Amino acid sequence: MIKKLFSKKPNNTVKNLGNKKIVCIGGGTGLFSLLSGLKEYAISKDNIKAVVTTLDNGGSSGRLITQYGVLPPGDIRNCMVALSDQPKVVADLFQYRFDKKLDNHSFGNLLITALCDVTGSFDEAVKVSSNILRIRGEVVPVSLEKNDIVALLSNGQKIVGENKIDTITNKKIEEISLRKKTKANRRAVQVLKEADMIIFGPGDLYTSIGPNLLFPEIRNAIKNNKRAKKVLISPVMSKPGETDGFSVSHFISEIEKYSQSKLTHVISNTHVPVTSALNKYRKEMKVPVAVDFENIKGVKLICGNYIDEDKLVRHNPQKLAKAVLTLF
Repeated sequence: MIKKLFSKKPNNTVKNLGNKKIVCIGGGTGLFSLLSGLKEYAISKDNIKAVVTTLDNGGSSGRLITQYGVLPPGDIRNCMVALSDQPKVVADLFQYRFDKKLDNHSFGNLLITALCDVTGSFDEAVKVSSNILRIRGEVVPVSLEKNDIVALLSNGQKIVGENKIDTITNKKIEEISLRKKTKANRRAVQVLKEADMIIFGPGDLYTSIGPNLLFPEIRNAIKNNKRAKKVLISPVMSKPGETDGFSVSHFISEIEKYSQSKLTHVISNTHVPVTSALNKYRKEMKVPVAVDFENIKGVKLICGNYIDEDKLVRHNPQKLAKAVLTLF
């Protein structure tokens, strides 16, 4: 079934989320865009929950893991900023990045690291940071135990660590798994059980969304929630080494495989970005993800223009949020 939500006049009938509970699963900049848009419709902290990966080990987060033994704060910080109700200057402060003298850390990452020591736990540090930012929702780490992603490549090689997986360019990922057995955060399991809608993405398939689905408790909570709509927001662009040649049906298959659940809806961008924007991505071996209508069956497919396309091609927070809310 194909349903186009937007023509020239957006659907503005949805005023707020009422008592609906949406849980978004992922990490990275894609989830930031979605949460930024959805928070405008939230009337309580119960409306929006973000279950966020804690398996990132690159950049500032990776260095803080090594230096202080904390869980990676980067994706958590981004989601809290996206949901923040504080003045923009406070959100900007959390995102402020120091120069090389302070190892290029962001202020928010350093604050969360300090709060881990002050409060005694990463979980409490996230809660205190959320209160400082007055977030309109809840950000929930998928796990409170340290672990790594392992990618099995098409040549049989195994790559350990999100930062290394992120740099794969010439081999296909066959499967991802956890390096060791660890437990999911009980709070993450609880919010998934209570959800009216579970959204996968937007974000990188194998390093942002997929890692959350490697925990058996998370998969079971999603699978056993028969009431919730299960929605995939398909990526706009492919990612070299991860999703080369992927169309929307490939993303559907992978999410259903790792979540062990059937999707009910898929939101896909069908607007072709301007040539100037596409030329930049072609140099990085990235192309728009095609909607292969003939291969998509058993889910409701919602298509439209959901992107911004200046220098970067990214989901537009407002368009994306409106598309999500029309599914209720």
